[in-house]
Order: sequence, then C-alpha cells, then structure tokens
Amino acid sequence: DMFGRGSLELIAAMNSLSTHPVTSCATTLWKVRLVKSQAEIERKRIAFDIVNRAFDEIIALAHLGMPEFELCQMMQAQIYASGAESADPIAMVFGQGDFAYCRPPSTRRLEIGDYIWTDFRATYGGYPADRNRIARAGRAEPWEIDLYGSMREMTIALANSIRPGMTCAQVYREFERLHEGSNRSFYGAVSRIGHGGGLDITEPPSISPSDETVIQAGMILHLEPKVEERGAVFQFEEVVAVGPAGVEFISALSPPNLPIVL
Repeated sequence: DMFGRGSLELIAAMNSLSTHPVTSCATTLWKVRLVKSQAEIERKRIAFDIVNRAFDEIIALAHLGMPEFELCQMMQAQIYASGAESADPIAMVFGQGDFAYCRPPSTRRLEIGDYIWTDFRATYGGYPADRNRIARAGRAEPWEIDLYGSMREMTIALANSIRPGMTCAQVYREFERLHEGSNRSFYGAVSRIGHGGGLDITEPPSISPSDETVIQAGMILHLEPKVEERGAVFQFEEVVAVGPAGVEFISALSPPNLPIVL
C-alpha cells in the first residue's frame, strides 16, 4: 500500500499479530516496479491508441460555441466505444492564457483563439493512458505554427536521446541543452518535465534535475515539457519504452500540424 489506500485499523491489527512492526516496503517495491514486462508495455500501447483515436475523431466533430463539458462527454463516450474499460474524468480546459489545469470541465464555451488542453486517464487492462493532447480554436497565426513545430521537434529529440545507463538528471540536462538560447519560458509550476508510467497515472522516476535514478531497459517514460506563450499552450506528451540500445515510442507521435477547430 504505497498510496494510503489502507487504514490505521488494518495496521494496528497487523501489528497485534507480530512482534515486528509493520513497515513500508515502498522503496524496495518501486525499484522492482520501475521495469515493466513486455505484456505491460503492450497494454499501455493499446490504451494510448484508444485515447489518441478518440481525440482525433472527436476534435474533428468539435465546433466553436460548444461547452467544455460537452466536448469532454463526447470524448469519454468515444473512449468507451474504442475499447477502454474505464474513462475516468478527463482533465479538459479551454483557455487563452488563463489555464487552470486542475479544474473540472465547465460551461465555458469554445471561442476563437482558445486552446483546448486535454489529459487522458482511460485504462485498458488496468493500465492508464496518461497522454496530453492540444488543439486550437480558429486558424493559427504563423508564430503559433512555428512554436508548435519547434516544441514538437524538441520533445521528440529529447525522447530519442534517452539511453539505458543515463540518469534522469542527465536527461533533464539534455532538455536544457536543447532549449538553450530559445528564450522560451517553460511552465514553472512543476519542477520536472517528465515521469514514469505503469499501473498508476504517474510513477517514479521523475525527469528532473535532482533525480539520479538510473534509466534501465523496460522503463516507460513520459516526456512533456510545456510552454505557455501569448495566451497559448504548447505541450507534447510523448511516451517511450526504453530498450537495450534506445527507445521505442509506444504512443503515436503528436500530429505534425496543430489540430484546428472551426
């Protein structure tokens, strides 16, 4: 029990049965759980395929004036129709520089200039598809097209740079090298630009300057640096399984062109 799902009564009862107190094995368990089996990787791959297809299909049906909750419900329905066993509440917001990423979908209606930011939670075989996708309402301006392309390119390059034996801190330093001189202001509400994945939405390790976890073959890693600029949000959550010599993308890459809703 690493996430508080037990109870004090359970711990007290277990302690009463032994002269040795109950202690946490979380550190040891996470060392084992960092590496996933091929079967786990395949379940994650299917989960990502489900939410990616649902996003693409529903964004194609989206229109100006629709409320957040309607688009969210349409995506949840499509996720179920595509084979997910659960479609937990989706984090979905419309915004122009006023993003509150943790709030539930509201009655706010989609307007020209809004960005749609979505983070999925649907599961397949018990494994959640934590995947961010974005779209824009109305035609994008040239600077948005350029920034979308450069952020996507940087995120993919960062993912491709990962090799077994690197530490998470070294991956973060590669991220710093890639964006050096770009004058971009990366989203600073969190101290990491990626994380592990598995049975839970987010798992260790963290792609951060302080995490010295050594990357091993079999890990699943999410890379998601984010930029907010002039009211727009640019984030690409690319997901890889680490192999003996490099990485394999287990979720389809974000589209090369910014999805547009008219």
